[in-house]
Amino acid sequence: QSEICNSGLHIYHRLGIDKYSSLCFCPPNYYGDQCQYQNQRVSLSLTLVTVEQPIAYVIVVMLIEDDNNRQEIHSYHQFTYVPLEHCGQPVNLYLLYSKRRKDNSKNYSILIDAFNKDSLTYLMSWHLMIPFVFLPVNRISAFLTLPISRTFDPKHCPLQCYKGTCMKYHNEERFFCQCYSGWSGAQCHIPIDCSMCASNSICIGSIRNRSICVCPNEKFGSFCRLQLVCPIGFCKNNGRCIVTDERMIDESYMCFCSEQFFGPRCENVKHRMDISLENIEIPLYLLAYIYTRISFERSPPRFVILRKMTMFQTSVTLYSEALFQMVIVKIDNRYYLAVLRKFESSNIVTSISPAQRCVPIHELLPAKLLSLPRIQRLKSYHIPCQHDFNLQCFVDESYMCLCTEEHHSNCFPLDYQQTFACEENVYCENGGTCLQDRPMCFYSILCVCNDCFFGDRCQFYAKGIGLTLDDLFRYEIRPHSTLNDQSLTVKLSAASTIIIFLIGLLNSFFGYLVFHNRNCRKVASGIYLRLSSIISTLVVSMLIIRFWFVTYTYMNPLINRKILQIGCLLFEPMLRFFLHMSNWLNTCVGIDRAMAVFQG
Repeated sequence: QSEICNSGLHIYHRLGIDKYSSLCFCPPNYYGDQCQYQNQRVSLSLTLVTVEQPIAYVIVVMLIEDDNNRQEIHSYHQFTYVPLEHCGQPVNLYLLYSKRRKDNSKNYSILIDAFNKDSLTYLMSWHLMIPFVFLPVNRISAFLTLPISRTFDPKHCPLQCYKGTCMKYHNEERFFCQCYSGWSGAQCHIPIDCSMCASNSICIGSIRNRSICVCPNEKFGSFCRLQLVCPIGFCKNNGRCIVTDERMIDESYMCFCSEQFFGPRCENVKHRMDISLENIEIPLYLLAYIYTRISFERSPPRFVILRKMTMFQTSVTLYSEALFQMVIVKIDNRYYLAVLRKFESSNIVTSISPAQRCVPIHELLPAKLLSLPRIQRLKSYHIPCQHDFNLQCFVDESYMCLCTEEHHSNCFPLDYQQTFACEENVYCENGGTCLQDRPMCFYSILCVCNDCFFGDRCQFYAKGIGLTLDDLFRYEIRPHSTLNDQSLTVKLSAASTIIIFLIGLLNSFFGYLVFHNRNCRKVASGIYLRLSSIISTLVVSMLIIRFWFVTYTYMNPLINRKILQIGCLLFEPMLRFFLHMSNWLNTCVGIDRAMAVFQG
């Protein structure tokens, strides 16, 4: 009987034959033998969004004291957040005080930490003040945007952190110390017992002499000592499996699919459309409006795909879970009708040219008609289709109009002024403009970089440096895809790199054999050429290592950030060093021969 336990769970405890006692299991906000009392608490509602979809986060929410350097933790909650599954869904939590009657003379706050679950990398923290401490129940809501990586440089932080890193809260102009595993306190000066946590987990604090542990993938439990591994072959078509909720036996796993597949287990193939650009200047990016059904009575259902273009890219491939019926491409405020079918289609190959441009209405109607109010001007929208039989479509400030086979116009709403700008730019760096297909729970996002900056997130600076392999292939390599699914450019580059490596290896080997003879090394040129053959071997070896490192890391964007930093600091400088050394040795050979000719 629910009325006995006041929103709690009523059970009977058997004491013996025909002897039972009544018990109540109370929710967190109530206590008492019949759940008749309310706990003093903080009711927190979180809405989380992110700019990186195929990733899992660990969110730790703690209720702490702010009055001393110990920062005592009263209660905490920890959960896994997967954007593909939970985007836009509010998370409701109860945070209880350690004592039933809290001390109203103290200040309390909520600390929220975000970690990357794949690498257990700390990302960011938020600090929420509890404004009215005297109230028994505080209700707080927050909208948080999760980052990809750390966005603050700790060099500008004024605090002294003994066993931690000085950071800044994302939502406040306030600094704090982010402690290393095994340390706590306002200055990370208090050691904590982390023996309860598993060795591959992170210990971020303690409460009631129990460690607070953050678990890596495939580990769960209070101390990360239990293991739950995805079944072999659970995700199809090279999908990546992660464990999302250990409490749900049948729904514990989730698949991150590559761009070409979708479904709970990546078992379905997306519909594909290849669009080539003919006699159109290559833009920085394009937008594709995908319409699954054409309806002129109301705004037809559609979704938007954004694609960043490279310097010499003349075609783009789009994937969609739904079938295509109409596709409109927007390039630099110009609209092009790419696909228009009477019935839904899939796997389309098409092209766009200036002839398919949707002409602005002010280029088609005379000034007299344009000066009329829009409701009266709409009556004249049949005139352009009747005057120009080759006209396919035209646009005004509110509508997209298609010319029918009978040379009449059918119009539907289109927001011409929609900018697709990100509300909060935590994705693009160095002043890049962030664009996304929808305000929340988007499918595609890109950055439009300022001059001299480049990269998916405008994270690289090009002034004063030469081209690297990253510059050449970063936009050609498709993430979350195997080598077989890459573009022809990447496959040809892989084959060419292997051929160059084999030819260079043979050339260096034979060169070394020739100049290994002492008679060939009686002059300085022989010594230089022998060294050059050794350096050439190192050059082609570093080239193939660098190529496959770049290819693998771009195909697997979730790889550990430390591996990327090591590769950036090691492979590219070594390749350039060996190249310059080879050039200097060849220069020395030329100088030696010139001196020999000059001396006779």
